[in-house]
Amino acid sequence: MFWPLRPFGAERPQKETLYQEMVIAWKHPAEGFYQLYKQEVDARIAQRWQALWILRRGERLKRVKELVGVAHVTIQRWVRWYEAGGLEEVARHRLAVG
Repeated sequence: MFWPLRPFGAERPQKETLYQEMVIAWKHPAEGFYQLYKQEVDARIAQRWQALWILRRGERLKRVKELVGVAHVTIQRWVRWYEAGGLEEVARHRLAVG
């Protein structure tokens, strides 16, 4: 694909953002997620609580992705689980073994 040339000195077009602001129907306070994160023994589930805690505190998705070390679509999936069934739904999902 070829991009059209722009005249020298012309303004660059603005990039579209990949991370749209998420509107989340929170049912629990940030402190609740923090407590779950600190107490969880399963590292994969703790990572979910950490991401939700940071989001609940008001950080943007891009920053949460950087801090937690997962793809933004993974965090969006965790949020969908939370909105669908609360804490139990987030904790319920396990990776299949075998």
